[in-house]
Amino acid sequence: MIISTLILLFILMVLLCLYMSRNYTYWKKKGVPFLKPIPLFGNFLDVFLWRKSIGDKLREMYENTVHPYIGFFILDEPILMINDLNLIEHIFIKDFTNFKDRVPVIDPNIDSLGNKMLFFQKSQSWFTGRKRLSPSFTLAKMRSKFERMKSCTKSMENWMRKSSKSHENIFEVKTLFAKFTVDVLSTSFYSIETNSFEQEDSPFVELTRSIANWQNIWHAIQVTYLFLAPHFTRILKLKIINEANTVFFRNLAWDLMNEREKLNIKMNDLVDTLLDTKKNENIQNKYSEEADLLAGLVVTAFVASFETTSTTMTFALYELAKNPEAQQLAREEILRIKNRDGDITYANLNQLKYLQGCIHEAMRLYPVLPFLDRTCTETYKLPGTDVILEKGQKVYFPVMGLHYDSKYYPNPTKFNPERYEDEEVQERFNICFLPFGLGPRACPGKTFAQITMKICIANILTNFKVELSKKHQEPLKINRIGFMMQPDSGVFLKFIEI
Repeated sequence: MIISTLILLFILMVLLCLYMSRNYTYWKKKGVPFLKPIPLFGNFLDVFLWRKSIGDKLREMYENTVHPYIGFFILDEPILMINDLNLIEHIFIKDFTNFKDRVPVIDPNIDSLGNKMLFFQKSQSWFTGRKRLSPSFTLAKMRSKFERMKSCTKSMENWMRKSSKSHENIFEVKTLFAKFTVDVLSTSFYSIETNSFEQEDSPFVELTRSIANWQNIWHAIQVTYLFLAPHFTRILKLKIINEANTVFFRNLAWDLMNEREKLNIKMNDLVDTLLDTKKNENIQNKYSEEADLLAGLVVTAFVASFETTSTTMTFALYELAKNPEAQQLAREEILRIKNRDGDITYANLNQLKYLQGCIHEAMRLYPVLPFLDRTCTETYKLPGTDVILEKGQKVYFPVMGLHYDSKYYPNPTKFNPERYEDEEVQERFNICFLPFGLGPRACPGKTFAQITMKICIANILTNFKVELSKKHQEPLKINRIGFMMQPDSGVFLKFIEI
């Protein structure tokens, strides 16, 4: 009996391997150079075992090929990785209509609000959502929100001064910036004061801990599989916004709109845009598909902005603590402008060139989204080749590989803010710098994020000298779980008042 069972299991394993290997000649038939896969896992065994992140794996593949594109496999699915800047420009910009969609697929019956997030929307739904969200990121809106954002930096500074003795002047900066970012997003998009530094039980802070918690293994698996194996979405009932957070965001959207209607007020923010859409389209049912499209924009504005902004600031301040000369140059630039104009304002913010270079360098070294993806929506011939991509073909782009390529960034592991001086930027093909994506589906909140980061770090460097603390562990380890780049543990820095 035991022998028969073992034989049966062996036969089933062989059949499974044969089935999962059925597509492994795909790229060979197309004449595309490809990496030899192993049965069941393709080329991503290290990623599924969390020995490497998706970004690290694609960087490794990029650095070990000389081809402008290369085929590989995730499980049994053929994927194409584009390495050539000209091809990247075609796919993201010139031929965007052939690559309108991202890879992840979220079933609306399983995760209604996750499906409505702009990042995951497809084709026409994405276009409509982008059109609705864009008014929240106009330059006029940025200018009007500037003083609100500055007040958040002051709240953080006051709390740090008050808490410095009990913390021995040492703060875990990812947590610090998470609270700051929550306050900025809440006041900018919803015109509500969350006071995260004074309210430890703030529901918004708790919300960020659940959404961006890569230590929660099931959450990490769900989000990662949305990219690696989106066809498992329905089978495994994968979701990015859980039931509790769905209720929170849905109630938030409708409570804010109902309050504005009742008081007949406008606050020049995202809620005004949602309310106008609600009235124009006569949306009444809070649980309808149309209503969740509005709530999905509330989710998008918060979730997409929170992780990228708070994490980038964490890495930027970490690098400035490690590089005191760069920190001092940034501080001198800030103080020079403040002494001349009296303060940092919206009008002179763009003159903080060196500080901007520090932030850009942090985004290059630590791109929060270390890879990009697209799905081919129409049959497409790669320019300058005979390769035909079929509708539905998934394409990946190695952001980390490009960011660490010495062709574009000499001595790429070095933190060097001078890389972004005007002459150098003009000489470098800007398509090799992709922290915000590229083309029509690039991050709509790019300007908002840059303003937020600059005024926050400018305020810190004006008031504190920042050093690595005795609690911090070097070298900094990066979390291999999930699809975003994050520190594996806390980043503890020492803040010395100036």
